[in-house]
Amino acid sequence: MDGDRRPDGADREEDTAMMGLEFFLLIGVVAVIIWGAQQGWSSFRRGGSAQNDSPLEVLERRYAQGEIDRDEFQERRALLGG
Repeated sequence: MDGDRRPDGADREEDTAMMGLEFFLLIGVVAVIIWGAQQGWSSFRRGGSAQNDSPLEVLERRYAQGEIDRDEFQERRALLGG
């Protein structure tokens, strides 16, 4: 019998717990990779990042999506000179 092993089977329980932890860690890493890939793909499909849009285009998109109301849109458009 090995001196480091306990006769009550506790080593097996610890090994099983570590395998479970490693499994969930792997699932988490894969999920983050998939999520990141989807975020990048959706940005690509929209025609690139928002950094390529003019301020007026961003304002128009926010108005179209309902993020801002008509009054705020008109105020900001006047400030932008559009």
